[in-house]
Amino acid sequence: MDYMEQMDEDQLIDFVMQMSLQDAYSVSVLNEPLSTLETASDENLQILSAINQGDVFALRQLHKYSYAYKERDSKGWLPIHRASVQPDVHVLDSVLLASYELSMEEMTPDGNTALILACQAGYVENVKVLLQHGASPHNMNSRNETPLLLAITTKQHQIAIK
Repeated sequence: MDYMEQMDEDQLIDFVMQMSLQDAYSVSVLNEPLSTLETASDENLQILSAINQGDVFALRQLHKYSYAYKERDSKGWLPIHRASVQPDVHVLDSVLLASYELSMEEMTPDGNTALILACQAGYVENVKVLLQHGASPHNMNSRNETPLLLAITTKQHQIAIK
């Protein structure tokens, strides 16, 4: 008997909803063509490309361009925001190391912090890393949502427990 057969109907619905939210979110945010991003420098574009490709080695090579980690793209997102919605926690960790001059509470134009974005995307490991680096679970976005509220309303109990 496989895992899906052992799940009751409510668990299956929760699982499908979570996967659907993750898929929808990753399609809308992560698949934006980099050519449409108006960045302030070539280094920032290289950082965004490495984040989207999950290339931790390239990100480490780009650490020397710390100024480029402070540049926002055309959506008003910093590299830390993009990395928080990537499934590979090592990408986020690498970006956090290079973004040491930034606050963990930097916001997108919608008022979302990296922690809120990671909660919305459902990436538990990213949430853990952001909390370990000092991200506040109490900050609200422009819709008055906290990371905990988002975790509960999207039924991502693993995040709510952290």
